[in-house]
Amino acid sequence: MSTSLLHYRPWRGEFHPPALSPWPIARVALGMMFRRKLFWVLYAFGLLTFLVFFFGQYLLAWADAQAAGEYVTVLGARVQAEKLTSQLRNVLRLDGTADSYRNFFSYQGYMVMILLALAGTLLLGFGIWRRARRWLALMVFAVGILAGLAGISACGGNNSVVTPGTYAYTITATDTKTAVAVNTSINVMVP
Repeated sequence: MSTSLLHYRPWRGEFHPPALSPWPIARVALGMMFRRKLFWVLYAFGLLTFLVFFFGQYLLAWADAQAAGEYVTVLGARVQAEKLTSQLRNVLRLDGTADSYRNFFSYQGYMVMILLALAGTLLLGFGIWRRARRWLALMVFAVGILAGLAGISACGGNNSVVTPGTYAYTITATDTKTAVAVNTSINVMVP
């Protein structure tokens, strides 16, 4: 090979606006993700979580509509409708309340966190299955997951952050052109 090929060669293509510069990185990253079987397994778990919460609410409504003491068949097993209802309502919290949505977003948040850790590992150039740097790739993957866990647990780990009671707030809006201000008071009751 000749050294004449090693000099700087200017770009001969069409220049695009700087706002489009993330698209090639995103295209390559998505291509790397879609080629991994681990991505599709994690995607299937996320989809399974969604389907459990989506159809679980309908299963609960259907079980509530059954007569008391009646046995129903679910996935080939005969179950008493009241027991099915209590399991769905009390254990899985699939009753459409705030706890149900909190649990759903919590589980989906874990799946997103793991996928982002996988994407970061791949974008840093660590293939998960390469033998030479496997330990380093797994360490980067584990650090990404731990960082995500720290962020998720800090955001929603404690449910009783605010002391129950009534809190008074005053909201002020000021027009920047005319300097006219409007005030209103609100009371927020925390059960």
